[in-house]
Amino acid sequence: MHQTSQAPTLPSLEAQQLMTHMDVFCRQIGARPTGSAAERRAAEYVMQVLDSLKIADVRRQPFQTPPSSGSVSLPVLSIAALGGLLSGSSRFGKLIGGLALIGGVANLIGLETGRRPVFYPLIATAESENIIARIPARGTPKRMVFIVAHLDSNKQRFLFPAPIPVLTKLFHTASFALALIGGASMLLDVITGKRGSGFLQRLGVFSAVLGVTASVVDEFQPFVEGANDNATALSVALGLAGAFSRAPLEHTEVTLLFTGAEEPGCNGIESYLLQYAPPLAESTFIDIEMVGTGSLCYVTEHGMSAFGRYHPAPKITALAAQVARENPQLGVMGKPMTIIEEVANLRAHGYEAICVAGYGFDGMLPNWHRTSDTLDKIEPDVLHRAARYIYELVTALDQQ
Repeated sequence: MHQTSQAPTLPSLEAQQLMTHMDVFCRQIGARPTGSAAERRAAEYVMQVLDSLKIADVRRQPFQTPPSSGSVSLPVLSIAALGGLLSGSSRFGKLIGGLALIGGVANLIGLETGRRPVFYPLIATAESENIIARIPARGTPKRMVFIVAHLDSNKQRFLFPAPIPVLTKLFHTASFALALIGGASMLLDVITGKRGSGFLQRLGVFSAVLGVTASVVDEFQPFVEGANDNATALSVALGLAGAFSRAPLEHTEVTLLFTGAEEPGCNGIESYLLQYAPPLAESTFIDIEMVGTGSLCYVTEHGMSAFGRYHPAPKITALAAQVARENPQLGVMGKPMTIIEEVANLRAHGYEAICVAGYGFDGMLPNWHRTSDTLDKIEPDVLHRAARYIYELVTALDQQ
């Protein structure tokens, strides 16, 4: 059985030290848009801390990325809406309209589950980077653990989550379903030569137009400070870097991945996997998301809609549950969450991966993509417990 380590031996995981990092990310740097100077300043601070810890193997990985999630979703939504609006009553028009609606939904579901669109090179106009820090095992290495935290913060967005957050999954599921039904009705008209339900077809087009409108509105929203999303993860990851550099694990190599460009579609982790491709059988990833307020969980099911659901890997999920049971003082439980993050890409590539996240009284991510995501909302004790839980989880992996 895994034995809980003693808290006094881990000063870098104490709340005061973690809040020192939070102060830098939130007050000294502030909002960190993808590809911006502020995102680069956050990366520079991470490099400074890693250098102070004397971690020898630290590297930077630059890559090209879309600058915003709107630059990814808007082309897809616009083609779907335009195809639907121009479909008319001819068979050819309905063929184009039906394919545009169904193809748009398929592409959006792909984005939700970690797949880049085919036009990605055309919209990757900004430059971001990953910071990669490797801490070798002190004995014979048998496995690799990757701790993931993203550098960038987003704009305020009313698509992610919806204005009433608890309705987010219902809203996205209904929008996708209406577009699919409308597109299928158009294609059925093409096949049969008959006139189907114009009402269903108009609903499908309306869904696409609504998506375009909402995405445009979101693009004009202000950038958020990003205290909970995701300065908390950066601070916890830096704390863990301090703990594991001070006392490396016996059989586990720990890599800290500070990823850029998560907000426009998890492009940092995808770029890392495409370039470095760590071995599947020996690699486990733990992604950290918004762990600074509310309650803590390991996520058991992800997705913004019923069509885009994905799950963490079974082995690490079972171990996460065991560590939570053995450390009840940390207050962590398994919970499905309305969330899209880097586990989507990792699972799409076949990796063992899980996300540790926070949630509020309504079961949603606290202050997610809202201007209320500020440093004054962070609870130091929650941040400390998240760091301790992930430390215990990684240590349990090493002891298996």
